[in-house]
Amino acid sequence: MILGVNSLLRKNKTKPLIAYDTNGHVIYVKGYSKLIGPTYRLGVISAKGIIIERLRFAKSNADLGSSILIQKLIEPLFEQKTWTNYTRHLVLKNEKRADVVCKILKEQAPKELKWTYPKGGVNLWCTLPNEISAVDLLNSVMYKEGISFLPGVMFYYDQPKHNTFRLTFSYLKEQDLKKEL
Repeated sequence: MILGVNSLLRKNKTKPLIAYDTNGHVIYVKGYSKLIGPTYRLGVISAKGIIIERLRFAKSNADLGSSILIQKLIEPLFEQKTWTNYTRHLVLKNEKRADVVCKILKEQAPKELKWTYPKGGVNLWCTLPNEISAVDLLNSVMYKEGISFLPGVMFYYDQPKHNTFRLTFSYLKEQDLKKEL
């Protein structure tokens, strides 16, 4: 069973790339820290062929294995309906938040700001006019207003788009979204 974050946090029917891999060319890496709790540092790797053995060996050499205690504490969560119920709750909660955030932006944001409705995850990808730098905007509002977002330049390895940013909507409670946005 492959549990992808997009399938868990949104009603996204897109399968992970590994589901289409018949030749063993794809390595699927999935972290559960955002879903369970950041201190757990739990994730999975799925791959086919010899590469999975090499990855297992590399991991055991890097950290001498994962904590058995943490694995034993979390194991029941994945074996029972608890995980299914929890993820269904997240889907509904985050879809509602996405709708609220998009509605607020549509009503209050400057018309020059563009955004993409999320098909997965808990972020909106936003685009400013070309002449506005998201890094400069962040520096000007973060300290004055306590506003934070992640500039898009962090996501590009080549030819970054300085006028983009990622806005996460999972942290705030629904009743605080309007005030904070």
